[in-house]
Amino acid sequence: MSILYPNKDNFKELLKSKELLLVDFFATWCGPCNVMSPIVDEIAQKYDNDVRVAKVDIDENEELAEENDIGVVPTIIFYKNGSELGRLSGVRQIEELEKVIMANKKQ
Repeated sequence: MSILYPNKDNFKELLKSKELLLVDFFATWCGPCNVMSPIVDEIAQKYDNDVRVAKVDIDENEELAEENDIGVVPTIIFYKNGSELGRLSGVRQIEELEKVIMANKKQ
């Protein structure tokens, strides 16, 4: 799967996914976001069959950022079946993301 770039019109539909969904809320001007971007890209490639990955630019999708209580970027939120499973803010190591993925793949 490729990385998805949802907007307010299709985000709610994406959340209904039965697969684990990782959403990276970011901003192009954000230095830590630029550090996280290749990590998120690696997750998308490595877990292609197990995890859907989406990126949401908060400047282009202010409404989505507000609806999801994004107060700091980068923020990564994990969803499954329309429910938020957890969130991580700031720069994180790939191992932290993988730990959440592995814990939720079993559900």
